[in-house]
Amino acid sequence: ALGSETPALVLRDLAQQAGAPITLKAIGFQQEDIRKAAEIMAANPYANMAPLTVEGLTEMLTRAFIGQID
Repeated sequence: ALGSETPALVLRDLAQQAGAPITLKAIGFQQEDIRKAAEIMAANPYANMAPLTVEGLTEMLTRAFIGQID
């Protein structure tokens, strides 16, 4: 929805309209690799407003795998 007030939704819609992949699955990421990726990310933390936990990163990557933004 380009009229959306949510920047993430606007960016997703623009990418989709341009034919770009909008999920981790669409770029070849394997669902079984989500936990391992979250563990690697948590082991190499960077400045972030919210604490980076394996559980939180797993949830974020799972949502990105299926394209769930909200």
